[in-house]
Amino acid sequence: MRPSLPPRLVFLHIPKTAGTAFHKLLAGRFPPDSLCSERLRFLDRVPDSEIGNYRLYSGHYYFDQLARIPAPRQIITMLRDPRRRLLSLYYFFRAHTWEHVEQCEKAGVDSPRLAKELDLVTYLRRPDYLVRLYANNAITRHLIGLKCIGLDGQLTLSEDDAFAMAVQNLKSLSAFGVIEHYPRCRKRLSAAVGFDLPEEMEKANDFENFGQNPALEPVERLQNFDAETEEEIQANIRIDNRLYEWAVGRLGK
Repeated sequence: MRPSLPPRLVFLHIPKTAGTAFHKLLAGRFPPDSLCSERLRFLDRVPDSEIGNYRLYSGHYYFDQLARIPAPRQIITMLRDPRRRLLSLYYFFRAHTWEHVEQCEKAGVDSPRLAKELDLVTYLRRPDYLVRLYANNAITRHLIGLKCIGLDGQLTLSEDDAFAMAVQNLKSLSAFGVIEHYPRCRKRLSAAVGFDLPEEMEKANDFENFGQNPALEPVERLQNFDAETEEEIQANIRIDNRLYEWAVGRLGK
C-alpha cells in the first residue's frame, strides 16, 4: 500500500504582515522543486495540470483561490495591526526605486508608482483597483476572496457581511498568528507547520533595512499625521480593525 503524503502547507501571505520572513522559514524546510513558484495574487494562472505538484504554497493569495489546491491542506496566515500594516505598505511602496517601478510595469506586475508619486491621503483616496486592493481593508479582502471584489475594486458585500465572512474563513484555517502577539501564537503555528518556529521572527523588507535591498531606497517616514489624513487612514481599515480585535480576542481560546 502506497504511504499517504503529509498535507500540503499553504501560507496565505497578506502583504506587510512579516510574511517574507515567515516564507523564508517555511521554504527552508522543503526541496526547491516542491515550492509553488507563484507568490503573487495570480494563483489562478497555475494550470490545473500543475496545481497539485507542490508541497508548499506561499504567496499573496486570496481565500477563494485556495480551493484549487488539492486536499489535504494545512492553511495558515499572519495578521498585523491594520494601521501599522497600512503605513508599512505605503512606505514600502514609496521606497521602490524608479528603476524598479519601471521594471514592475514592464513585467506586468503590480506597480508601486502611485504610492511613490502621491502623499498618503491622496493615495488612499484614489479610486484605482490596485490601491483599493492593497490599502482598503486588505486583511479582510484576502480572507473573503477576489470573488467578493468588483472590477472597480469595491467590495461587493456590506461591511458587516465582509467581516462575518472573514471571521468564518479565518476560523476554518489550521492556524493563524498575530504579529504583535507572536509568542502566544507560536505553539499553534508550530503544530500547523510541523516544526518548532523560532521564539522571535526575523524582519525582512522592514523600514529599517530598506538599504539592504537594491530595489529599495531610503524614504522619509512621518510619525504624526494631520486630522484629515488620520481620518482617511481609519476609513481604510474599519473592517480590518474589527477583524484584528476579534483575532486577538480569539488567541487565548
